[in-house]
Formats: sequence, C-alpha cells, structure tokens
Amino acid sequence: MVNSEPVYGVHDLRQGSPVAPKDISVDFVSIHGLGGHAFKTWTHSQTGTFWIRDLLPDRLPQVRTLAFGFNAKKTSNNAELDFEDVATQLIAGLNSHRTHEEAVTLPTPEAKLIASCAKGFVFFATPHCGSHLADFVSIFEVFSKIIVDPPNNFIRDLCTSSPKLLELDSDFKSFVREKSIPCTSFYEGERTRRNRLFRGTKIVEKASAQLFIENEEAICLNGDHINLVKFRNSSDERFRLVFDSLKKLVDKIRNAPKPKRMKEHNHIFVPFRPGRYFIGRHDELASLHNWLGDEDNYVPQAVALHGVGGVGKTQLAIKYAVDHSHLYEWVFFANAASAEVLRNDFRQMQHRVCESVDKDENFVEKILAWLTSQEDRWLLILDNANHLQDVSPYLSRLAHRGHIIVTTQDSRVDENEFIRAALHVRSLTPEASQELLFARSGLDPSNEGEAEAAKTLLAEIGHLPLAIDSAGAYMSVRRKSVTEYASLFHEYQKELLDQPRPFSNYERSVSGALELNFKEIDTRPDASALLSLLIFLNRAEVTEAFLKRGVTSQLSWGSNGEAMTVTPQENYVPEALIKLINNPIRLWDALEDLMSLSIITFGSAEDGAGSSFTLHPLYHKCAKHRMSRDLRRKHCAEALLFLAHAFPADEYILEKRDGVLTRAYIPHIIYAYESFKHPDNDLSIDFLDSFASPQSVQQVAGRLRPREVVAKLVLDGDLTYGQGEPKKNAYLLAWIDELLKDSTHLGLKARALSVRLVITYYENGNYAGGIRECEKFLDSVKQAQQSNQTTIDELTNAEIGIIHSTLAELLVTEVGSGSEQFVRSKALLKSWSPLKPEAPSRKETFALGAQARILGKVLKDHGEWAESETQFKVYLDKYAAKGTQPEGWSAGDLAHTLMEQDRAAEAEEILRTYLAARPVYQSMETRTPNRRSDTMYLEMLLGESLMLQEKYAESEALMQQLLEHFFSFGNLWHFEKFRVAFVMTVLARIHHLRGDYYPAIMYWNQMIDYCANKMDVDEQKGKWDRQSFMPLIAELSLSDCYFELGKAEIGRQRQAHSLLLLEKTDGQSWILGLGTYWLNELMTKARKWAAAGVYELDAKLSYQSSVTELPQEAA
Repeated sequence: MVNSEPVYGVHDLRQGSPVAPKDISVDFVSIHGLGGHAFKTWTHSQTGTFWIRDLLPDRLPQVRTLAFGFNAKKTSNNAELDFEDVATQLIAGLNSHRTHEEAVTLPTPEAKLIASCAKGFVFFATPHCGSHLADFVSIFEVFSKIIVDPPNNFIRDLCTSSPKLLELDSDFKSFVREKSIPCTSFYEGERTRRNRLFRGTKIVEKASAQLFIENEEAICLNGDHINLVKFRNSSDERFRLVFDSLKKLVDKIRNAPKPKRMKEHNHIFVPFRPGRYFIGRHDELASLHNWLGDEDNYVPQAVALHGVGGVGKTQLAIKYAVDHSHLYEWVFFANAASAEVLRNDFRQMQHRVCESVDKDENFVEKILAWLTSQEDRWLLILDNANHLQDVSPYLSRLAHRGHIIVTTQDSRVDENEFIRAALHVRSLTPEASQELLFARSGLDPSNEGEAEAAKTLLAEIGHLPLAIDSAGAYMSVRRKSVTEYASLFHEYQKELLDQPRPFSNYERSVSGALELNFKEIDTRPDASALLSLLIFLNRAEVTEAFLKRGVTSQLSWGSNGEAMTVTPQENYVPEALIKLINNPIRLWDALEDLMSLSIITFGSAEDGAGSSFTLHPLYHKCAKHRMSRDLRRKHCAEALLFLAHAFPADEYILEKRDGVLTRAYIPHIIYAYESFKHPDNDLSIDFLDSFASPQSVQQVAGRLRPREVVAKLVLDGDLTYGQGEPKKNAYLLAWIDELLKDSTHLGLKARALSVRLVITYYENGNYAGGIRECEKFLDSVKQAQQSNQTTIDELTNAEIGIIHSTLAELLVTEVGSGSEQFVRSKALLKSWSPLKPEAPSRKETFALGAQARILGKVLKDHGEWAESETQFKVYLDKYAAKGTQPEGWSAGDLAHTLMEQDRAAEAEEILRTYLAARPVYQSMETRTPNRRSDTMYLEMLLGESLMLQEKYAESEALMQQLLEHFFSFGNLWHFEKFRVAFVMTVLARIHHLRGDYYPAIMYWNQMIDYCANKMDVDEQKGKWDRQSFMPLIAELSLSDCYFELGKAEIGRQRQAHSLLLLEKTDGQSWILGLGTYWLNELMTKARKWAAAGVYELDAKLSYQSSVTELPQEAA
C-alpha cells in the first residue's frame, strides 16, 4: 500500500536493492504537479501499482528511482510556496542523496549543481506555456478548492500571461538547447471525465505541453490529465510506451562518454557577473559557443562582437565567459578603450599571475609572454576596442595561443586579419525588449495599456538594452508606470537620458555612453558635418542616391512652363555640404567614420541602386540635445533646404519615373515639418529667409525665396486624396498656408489651392465649399489682372487652368447636380486656354490634359456616352502620364462609358490592361498606407464589368475582397464611403440577377443603411438619406425582389414610395455606382408587374414602414 499522508522532500525508492551504489549510473527523479502527492500521483487507484517503485527497478537495474514531494496545497499548514521555494527544496534533497564520490566529483565545481548533472527530461502534460484553466482558476478561487486547492502563487505563475512562467520557459529552453539535452513530452490524448467543473476539457492543451525545441520527442498518451501517469500494471499500454521511451533515454545516457574532469580551481577575473536582467541573446550565445565552446577540439582564435554603444556587447562577452568558465584555467578582462587604459589593465593581469610587479618592469611584454607560454586554456576579453589599431599588435601575438573576444563599435572589425569571425550584436528584439523593461521595472506586463505604451517607447529608444535598463530602473525607483515614463520622456528626454546608473552593470548613463562617440566624431569635421545633416532627416530613409540629389542640379518647372535645371545653390543648399557630398573620397571617409562607431549602419537601397544608411534612433535624438540652440536652428534649416532641392519636382513628367522617389521621400517631409515646429529648434520662417540676401532674390528673375522653396517642397509631395493620413495632410496644408501667407507668387498659391481642394473639400465631401474656394480665387486673379497688379506667366497660367478644371469637376460631382451645373461646367472648361493656344508650354499642355479628362467626366455624368468615350481616349492617348492616379481614374471612367453602351467585355479588357501596369499596388501591404485610389477604382469597375457579363462568382470574390480592404482602413474618407456603397450595390445586383433574392434584400438594405448612417453626415447631410436618389433606386430594387418572392404587398409599398420620389429628381441621367442600365432594367420590370396586374404604375400610395423591415423568411 502507498502512504496517503503528505510526503515532502526526496525519497529513495530502491532502499534494500541488491545493486551496489557504484553500479548505479542514472538517477530517475519523479516530481508531481499541483495538488499532487509524491507517491499517490503515480499510483493506480484500483491495483495500487506505484509503477516508479514497483515496475521500474527490475527492468532498469542501473537506475536509482527517487520521488520528490512538496506542499502543493495552501490549506495545509497555511502554506504559500512559489516556484523558487520548491526548487530550493528539490536541489537540497538531491544533493543530500548524491553523496558517493562519483556524484560529488563530476565533472567540475559547477557540476555539483544539479543542473550540470541533468542528462534528460520527461514531462507528463506539463504546461510549459501555461494552462488556460489556470487563468480561469485565478479568477474563480472558489473553484480552486474543488480542483486541487493550490497555492495562489502557483496559480498566478501558471497563467498563460505570467511573466514568471515566460521567464522560466525561456531560461529552460536555452539551457536544454545549449547542453543538447534530450526531452520527451507526453500530452493528454483524452478529455477530463471525472471532474464535473472541467468535464470535457483538456487541462493542458497539446501546444502548451510541448517545448517545440530541436531535441524534443512529443508523444500522445491515451489518458486524461488525472489518470495520465497511473498505470494498472506492466501490461498497461501506456506504461509500455513510457517505459520504452525511458529505456531509450537511459541507454543514451549510459553510453555517452563521461565528461572530462577539470581542475577544481580556476581563475576568473571579470568586473561583474551577469545578473537576473540578462535577457535573450540565445542566438548570439549559441554563435560564441559554436566558435569557442568545443570542449574536445580547442582551437586558439580571436572573435569579435561589434555593435552600437549600449547594445550589450560587454554583458554578452562576460555571460559567455562565466557560463563557459569550466573550459578555462584563466579568464581575463581588459578595457581597451585607449592604449593607456589597456596598458593599465595588462598591469593588473600581470599582478594577478605574479605576486608583485616591479614599477620598472616591462609588464606588458611579460604578460604577453606569460599568455603565449601557457599550456592551460585561457580566455581574454578585450572590451571597448573601438580603435582596432591599438589592439592589433596584441592580437597578432595572442590569437594563436588562446581564446580572445574583442568587443568594438567598429563594424569593420571583420576585415582585421587576426579576427576569425565577427558577430553584429543588434538591439534586442521587440519581445526581449518588452521582457527586459517589465522585469527591470517590476511592472505587470499583462496590462494591455502598459504593454502598448511600452511598444511605442521601446521603438523610440531603439530597443537598446542600456536605454531599456535605464528606463526600467527609473520606473522602479520612482514608482512610475510605462505611460507616465513615456510622457516624461517626451518632455524631458535629455534629462532622462542623462540619468546616472546606480546598481547596474552599465557604467554610464545613456547620454554618457553616446557622448564618447560624439566627442570622437567632433574631431572629424566631415563626419560631424554629415551627422549634423542626417539628424534632421528621417533617420531610416537616407540613401546614397538621395544624398547625391541634394547637391546636384535637378529638373523643375520654369516660369515659362518648360523644364529647367536648378542648381543646389539656387535652392540655398550650403556650399560646404555641396563640396563634401560631391567629393566621393571625403563622403565615404565621413560615412565610414560614422559606421566605425556604429552611429549608422549600412544596407542596400530598396531599388538596388547604391547604399542606404540608417541612423540609430538614440544618436538621432541625443545629437540634437548636445547642440546649442543656434546650431540646432542652423542645421535644421540647412537640412530643410537640402531636402527641398533633393525632392523631385514632378517625378512622373520631368523624370519619367513611376513615383517611387516621391513615395520614398515623403517621410522626410513629415519629419521636416516636425523639426520645423519643434520649439527646441527655434526655427522660424524669417530665419529661413535669412539664407538668402535680398539682392540674390532680386538678381535672378523668378527665383523663389527660401520660404517658397520649402512650400514648393511640400507641394511637390503630390498630396492628393487617396494617399497619406488625414491628420498629417491637414497640418502639412496649414504649414503651406503659413509659408505662403506673405508670398506674391500666384503660381504657388494656385498649386496650394489645388492640393487643398482635393484634401480638404473633395476628400470630405464638401463640394460646395470647394466650389466657393475656387470661385473666390478665380475672382481674385481676374481683379489682379484688371488692375495690372500681376503678370501671369505660362507656369502660373497652367496652375490656373487646373483650378478651372477642378471647379468644373466639383460642379457635377455634387449629389443632385442639375442640368444648369452641367452647362456651367462645360462652359467653364472652355473659358481657359494656354497663353499661346497655337504653341502651349509643356506645363500648359498638362493642364489641357486635365481639361480633357474633366470634360470626359462632365459628359459622362450628363449621359453623353459616345462624346465622353472620345474625350477619355484623347486624354489617355495624348496627355496621361503613365502610372499616375489620373490615368487610372480616366481608364476606369472610360470603361464605365463602355458599359453604358453595352460593351462590358471591351471594358473588362481595358480595365485588366491598366491594372496589369500597377502590380506594385496590388498587395495589401503596399496599398494600405496610401490607399492607392485609382487601383481600387479600376478593381471596382472590373467587378462591375464581370457582373454585366454574368461572371458572377469572379465578380463576387473581387467585391468581397475590396469590401474587406476598405474596412481595413478604419476611418474612411467620403469618396471611400461612396465606394463602399458601390461595392454593396454590385454584390446586391449579383444576387438579384441570379435570383438569390433574400441575399439581395440583405445587401440592398445594407447599402441603404450605410448611405443613411455613414454617408449622410457632415457636408453631405441630406444628400444620402433614405429619400435621396441612390437609396431610392435601392428601394426600387427591393420592391422587385419582393415581387419576385410573391410578396406583392410589401413590393407595392416600396415601389410606390420610390417611384413617387424619383419623379421629383432633376433629370439625372448618370447614376453614381449603378449605371443607367440598372434603373432601366428596374423600370422595365415595373411595367412587367403592372402589365401582370400586380401593380398600377400611377397609384399614389404612402409608405410608412421601415426600410430595414424584413419578412421572417429573409431573417
């Protein structure tokens, strides 16, 4: 019988065994779980078989079986243990049983620790990743007594979100990986049957019961959690499976070569031991182990760790040294920050190997000679060797005699002939960063708000361990949350980065660590000048080509409307920068200086042309902090003018590119705005203008002032609807207005209005407001011309032509536009012409193209299909710039006119042709940030053309994908809301035409509700409600569905209501998103129902019921 009383500690189950202790080669230790018992957990309730004691010894005579028990119930003696308490008890008990000589002396002093003797692990439904039921139990403690009555500490640490469990899981996996220890994980094959509370569930799911590491075997046992390790007898199928696995493991352990006996005492001289906050770095440690840790094949060599200051190179080197100290007789650490500091540390090393060092002795030569003469293994860490020339003489003598780890910020270290291998130590992963921050601060990582705030903060400090350690320590000491610290960081960034680091392995503050490199760069004028430019640009978006653009002549539009070349000097780029970047020797020397200190890292540009440079975020911040206000202001303004010159003026037309540069450089504009507005930079418009003397502006006709150069930069960003973020677009528009407030440059003001019209008015559905702005501007131009206050050149005239075309478009875009708006719109388009109609400038030709495109839209919206088709073809063939959004929109409009003329197949061909030219925008990842309006418009119309050709399945799949895509944007702009309604109508019509009337009813009602609730708001209030044109057509469509379903009464009410109101519309021919062909189809069917006697077309019926009302069958 098995004792049912509590059994604590380690118990030898083989007492009285005939096998001599010296013949025992393996200890097998059983450890129960929560609410378990050292003996009963493993004992079958009916047969009383305690298989570890009763079945294993005879079958595995060389194995000693031990059982460990601990207090796993809180009600017993008011116990409240946690993982550390139980682990301590286990280790103490095992040590007391491992008293014979072999167990004590194997294999090193560290091997006395039980962990060093572990050779295999077997788990039975162990929740490595936590149990979802533990989360449940911690909430409902009353049920915990029903289950196992566990200590609260255990329940807390078993929750799937427990930081303690995550830390233990990570540490254990690292341990077994590094030691290549085999593991077997058995998991539950059946659901729990006996416990009423959790009947039908698995206490530990399969995924949580596995480690998912290389040397693990996962096996399913046919049993639930309660009976998984209770075996009836030796014939039990589960026992045979477990025994076979154990025997395989025991045989592997017994046949493995015995570890070498190392000397009992070794000499480790390192400045500190890694603490509990050393987190992650498993791959880096594995690389060091692969290079240096082969116990049987000792090859003297030097390796290097390189990376930015504060990334944890020193901690990593010391961690390896301490973990592998059993391999070495001697471990030394020397600071190689300078030649003198290194000499002093060599003196200390010599003192450690000799009792005394005479002041006049050549101690460096002596310690080098001592190291080269040693037969014992040694490891030397040369830390902070940023000047590799200082350590190269020593490497040449020592690299072939022992192991050396060099830590440096110089990424060129792998070029050193004495370094066998080099590892780039990067910032921590986001996951490891978060783990370190919460461990250091002692805060709860399960708080979602804090976790989200931590993500943002950690990205800002570049996931740098030094900065994370500093932030976490500050939170811990000052009792601040992550959110509170982030708020302080934004306001007092410099002060927090200057905070000293007491009780830390890091010697300096964040700023202090970086300042050493800044001082080094101060001695290198070209590197310093280049860094002063880079810190005021977007840190992650600088390429070699971009730097070259900023100092070489670029194309722009001249006042005559033709392309012209502009020099960097004309855009006020500083002469010193021009000379530096245009000299390839000086430029690359400066870049290599910055790279040698890991201030920047190199990569390949996305387009494959040249290199890209990324500045570490903390250098990006701290470099500004150490500048005086005057220097910050100066360098910020210089970077802004540099960017203005580098940015393409009109990439599609002048450079015949597809917009890749414009999209890549947009982040620089955003960062430039933020720098301009930041109070610390003290930058004003007047200071910008100080870069040009009054004489320099007057001497060159048409030369822009610096403020106008910057305004042109933002306008060149090609802001338009369907791109960017509304909030950022809004403040960029406000910045343009501020820069041009006192400008007399009519062309730039016209361009600014064009951008504002689409962003502020078109995008938000405020067409009436846009019409007023256009009319106001054109009136001011007319008055200025009449009073001879301005002279209009070709460039300005072209911009005015764009305003005419935009006004014409707005007039017919407004819902409910009547015939007089169409007449006025066409007249307005004819009222503008180039200054020399017979010989228009290139820029005016572009305006003529916009005129042709808008005229095509006006004709289309008025139902003049053939004439509209002609205009769109003229625009696409003669004017359209390939790959631009206007080209895509016009191709879509052309397809729509073809569909109105019953040419859907031809429309499909055109749509597919233009979509094929836009593959870069087809993926969700590349399209979502800028919403690529023309591509989605083409896809919408492709779905329409497929529907008209009865390709219903293909059309429906495309429309569903588009609907999901639109809703992924979050807040939608007005024109996007209209497109959502369009897609809903296509889906409704697909089911309607297929005779699936109930799904059609659902989509028609969905479309009506969407118009009323989402579109009939703000500037469009009253234009999309249930009584407006589009919803009324949907209402008429609903009536037809009900007639088809034989529900004539509902159909009659809806049809009468919609027809009465449709008669009051002002003769609209073009029906947005539905096409006139659909209304014609509905009217034809209405006459059919009337002819059948189901309905009288001239009946006057009131309509009161809700449009969302559905018959029970539809629901």
